[in-house]
Amino acid sequence: MFATPSSFLPVTLRRVGLVTLACSALVLSACGGGDRASEYQPASIVSFGDESSAFASVDLPSRNNDGTVIADVVGTVKGLTYAVNSVVNGTTTFCTYTASTGLCDPAAVQNPVSNFVQGVVAPTFGYFGSVNTGDTFNVVTRIDLGKGDYAALTAADLKRTTDQIYDCSTITVWTQYVARAFGKGYKSDCQLAQAGAVSHAVATAKVAGLAAQIATAKSAGQLTSGVLATVWLGQNDLVEIFDNTGLTLAQKEAEAKVRAATLIDGVKQILATGAKVVLVNAPNLAYSPYALARSAVSCADVSSRPCNPEMDALVVAFNKQLITSLGAEYALNGRQLGYVDAAQLTNTYARSTSYENKRQCDAAKMVRPDGVLDSSSLAYCNTATLVSDGNVANYLWVDDLRVSWTLHSVIASTALTRATEQF
Repeated sequence: MFATPSSFLPVTLRRVGLVTLACSALVLSACGGGDRASEYQPASIVSFGDESSAFASVDLPSRNNDGTVIADVVGTVKGLTYAVNSVVNGTTTFCTYTASTGLCDPAAVQNPVSNFVQGVVAPTFGYFGSVNTGDTFNVVTRIDLGKGDYAALTAADLKRTTDQIYDCSTITVWTQYVARAFGKGYKSDCQLAQAGAVSHAVATAKVAGLAAQIATAKSAGQLTSGVLATVWLGQNDLVEIFDNTGLTLAQKEAEAKVRAATLIDGVKQILATGAKVVLVNAPNLAYSPYALARSAVSCADVSSRPCNPEMDALVVAFNKQLITSLGAEYALNGRQLGYVDAAQLTNTYARSTSYENKRQCDAAKMVRPDGVLDSSSLAYCNTATLVSDGNVANYLWVDDLRVSWTLHSVIASTALTRATEQF
């Protein structure tokens, strides 16, 4: 059902389907109430949030022999997520080269090559084939210049072309999972996906940016009765507050509560349109590599696994304020609002010895689709840039702050349960 290669997903979909959360007195909206008249099916899905729900696109410029960029853009890779993107190497071809910027002439193709050494100078990159055109994969053909051995040609000047397939139809973040379950997809971001879902999420967004995302959706007529809205924000706010050394812990907790209240103001705006909302709270970043690098001790003796007590306190303050700000009108209305406790899910996995609070993506390997090493954006993380460790599938974080597929999947499964059982 899901086009998700099991080779890099830490949690199988069978295991994901078994994950549920018990109803608690704190989060009554998760329990719903009463019998549903029919199976829930949203007319469309609209997503709000930060990089946990956002998509990215990357323009592909052509390059000279020395690696400098030629101004024209020959294609765009779309549908990238801020997670582990699916990249597969396709056909590799070798040939003697006369022009560095073209594909191998069929008459000059030389396979196999016993040895190929990439040139000392910066390689040349060219982009051909189907780059997000029609209902096709993002196929980027990379060209490297070097020297190699072929038959009578010893250390000859050779060109190597490699097709790299960026498969944006692979489920890598929670919103894709939920949309696919309802037979929908973010087609405007990934040509291979089905229609019916749209994301207004923006990488690095904070809760203050939710109002603008909502305004855009409203102006497009996307928020009406029958719509399922997904909301996940607050992680970037918590990091900003955590990093503010000019505040005491008490002041940081107070600021976290203010931001949580701002987030709920936006959620109430969405609910007022008649749309149903699945709201995800902040995951417990106290177990993230980012927080652990600053302090790695026990948090209130809840587990022998180390965490960061200050970040833990901020996450607790933020998430408690979400419930308080919702008020009885919405916190008890399980037919309109579903609440996913990402912090509880994070705690469960982060405190388990079966998983590691480490990052999956190796910053030294991260590369843009045009072949340039670049760790500035998590959108450049893919299946070829993971750390060299046989246990990487059990790592809970993609980078120092963003959760890996293990947590995306259980959050998605819980969100889907909320929607199907409550709405």
